[in-house]
Amino acid sequence: MSNYTIFFFVLYSESELLDFLKLYSTGVQIFVCSFNKEVLTKMENIANIFLLDTSKTKTEMIKELHSFFNCMIFKTPKIKDKLIEKKMKKFVITKRKNGEFQFNLIAGNNQVILVSEGYTTRANCEKGIESVKRNSQDSSKFNRMIASNGKPYFNLKATNGQIIGTSQMYESETSRDNGMESVRTNALKAITVDEIPLK
Repeated sequence: MSNYTIFFFVLYSESELLDFLKLYSTGVQIFVCSFNKEVLTKMENIANIFLLDTSKTKTEMIKELHSFFNCMIFKTPKIKDKLIEKKMKKFVITKRKNGEFQFNLIAGNNQVILVSEGYTTRANCEKGIESVKRNSQDSSKFNRMIASNGKPYFNLKATNGQIIGTSQMYESETSRDNGMESVRTNALKAITVDEIPLK
C-alpha cells in the first residue's frame, strides 16, 4: 500500500470494516465513504483517514470533498510536486513517430509557446534548447511571419540563420508579438523535462 498516494474505500457494513482494517497501514492517506453511521464513528480516531458520510446532501459532500483535496495538495508531496511542476516554465523533450527528437517550450500557464524543429539525436535536441535560451534574448532573431491562411506567427532563428523554433498561429499581430515576449521571458528560467519513456 505504501506505493500509492491515496486509497479510496466504500464501506457498507461493519464486517467490511474488519476486512478494511486488515489491509490498513499507516502512512497512506485513505478516503472512506459510507452511509453507515456506526462504521464512521468507529473510524473517527484512526490516523490518515478522511471520512465522508454519504447520507449527507450533495452540497455538503461536495464541500467536504473540496476540503479533502485542498488538504491533500499541501500535505502530500507527490501531489504538490506534480502541481508545481505543471505550473513551471519548461522545455519538454519528446520523440516524434519518425524517431526524431523535439522540444516544446511551455509557459507557466501550461501553454505551448514554441515548437522546435526535429533533431536526429537527443544531444542535438538539448543543444537546440540552449540555443533558444540564448537567441530568444536577441529581438533580431525573431522573424514575424504570416501564414497562407492569413494568421500571424513567428520563427526564432539561430545565429547561423537556422530555424530553431516556431510559434503557434495567432489571431492578431499584437498577440503574436506578445507571444514573442513570452518566449523571451520564459526561456531563460525554464527547466528541461524529458518525457521520452524509458525502454
